[in-house]
Amino acid sequence: MSNWLPTLLRWAARGTALLLTGIFLLILSGEIATPHAGARATPLEYLGMLFILLAVMGMMLAWREELAGAILSLAAILAFGLTIDWIGALVVAMIPGVLYLADWGVRHPDVWHRVHLRHH
Repeated sequence: MSNWLPTLLRWAARGTALLLTGIFLLILSGEIATPHAGARATPLEYLGMLFILLAVMGMMLAWREELAGAILSLAAILAFGLTIDWIGALVVAMIPGVLYLADWGVRHPDVWHRVHLRHH
């Protein structure tokens, strides 16, 4: 395995996670600074915000625990997807989780080898 691939995956995941976290915090600060500037949020929208918060927490957890953070982030984004109909945003929001999962996979090839052996 090349030494640069895990590093590239890890920093790409971290960079995209920071970017999405920044966007989320910007939106959240706008909601806090001007509450109810638009229509009042529905309970479903509050649930969606909770899922996005969990996704961001997963992205930050993945800095230390790639697999757990990636799973939390991806699960929360998929749950968020059940509350909205905005597929483009979901695909973009899943990028850090997928990169963290790939990073974990290249750093733990023994796990993939064991899975492959079980199926043969």
